[in-house]
Amino acid sequence: MQRLVLVAVILLFVCGCPTPYQRKDFIGGYTNIQLDKNIFRVSFKGNKFTSKERASDLALLRCAEVSLHNGYFFFAIVKNDSYALMCSSTSPSTSTTHGTAHIMSDNSITGNATTRTSGSETVYYTTNPTETNTIVCFRQKPKDIYAYDARIVFNKITEAYGIETDMYVSIPKESDSSEYAVSPMDSSTPKEDAEISQVDDAEITDKEKTTAERLKELQELRKNGLITEHEYQTKRSEIIDGI
Repeated sequence: MQRLVLVAVILLFVCGCPTPYQRKDFIGGYTNIQLDKNIFRVSFKGNKFTSKERASDLALLRCAEVSLHNGYFFFAIVKNDSYALMCSSTSPSTSTTHGTAHIMSDNSITGNATTRTSGSETVYYTTNPTETNTIVCFRQKPKDIYAYDARIVFNKITEAYGIETDMYVSIPKESDSSEYAVSPMDSSTPKEDAEISQVDDAEITDKEKTTAERLKELQELRKNGLITEHEYQTKRSEIIDGI
């Protein structure tokens, strides 16, 4: 009996806290899938105690971790999807009536009454946020598309949220080369994370180059007024969906 009570208390405590940075389980967490040699889709789902900002940050952290685990130092988000449940809460209403009555000489009754109603306020809020990023990874920082520095993202977010991991990424000075020292993962690292695809610069796939170049050309067409904003968004979605 005592064991059941202890389990119930632990579950109540866990379920009453924001989703931690972990592989997805019944209270949420991250998932990731490899779509191509250097392309991944990463998601983080939070519970009702998780803010949208936290879900976004931890999804970004997982993007950085996936990049580093697979031998890449930069990543660009080419598609982002955010989802959250919209909920509402309405407070109960209260009505109060005050009145006066007078009995006249002919036994008739006259008077007046006033009713006041308060409360019944509806508040809307979001809960259970989910953040999904489709990323393209690079060994060197690309010049034609904005890319995050995975080592900086990893170190800054783990520090901000007090997340302890088995991986350490050293940040060189600005004058140093772009080669980063990443400590080897220990044997407890999940198998799907340990399958590292080391890629030389010359081995960057044609698809990676094509995607970046097509997005850049599309941006130039919009900048020069050769296509409308609607045409730009439509074509951009086609390129990203084709990844």
